[in-house]
Amino acid sequence: VTDQHMTNDSQLLKRITDSLLKKEMYTQAGKFLESLKDSQRALAAYLKGNSFREAVALCKREIPQRVVELQEQWGDYMARQGQWDAACAHFIEAGCNMKAIDAAIKAKQWKRAVEGLDDVDEKQAQPYLRRIAEHFQSVNEYEQAERHYV
Repeated sequence: VTDQHMTNDSQLLKRITDSLLKKEMYTQAGKFLESLKDSQRALAAYLKGNSFREAVALCKREIPQRVVELQEQWGDYMARQGQWDAACAHFIEAGCNMKAIDAAIKAKQWKRAVEGLDDVDEKQAQPYLRRIAEHFQSVNEYEQAERHYV
């Protein structure tokens, strides 16, 4: 919003925001609220619309302490959508190693899953080791399989 007259008419701005939200145009509402310098409400609108890219970009600029949390939420959302590759990437960004390993296995990104094991202790890795070992055995990579059987 750049017109000075419009920014002074708070009732009009509220009606525009309410209208966008009522029509479930959450990304557009978020962008509109950002233009009004209302970061908190913009973030809420983005999240309501699952517009994580915009939410993370906003937080990187305005609320950096929320970025890691949003990366995990984005990963959770992608996992619910069955987009395991993307979920894995967001979990890695969030430092959620166990979720990243699980998503990597579901995405059949075996090497990425193995890399994730380096960042967790053996007890935490236990549930995944057998699945990883069985995969490597199934593709005749016996040395890799042997490393992961417990």
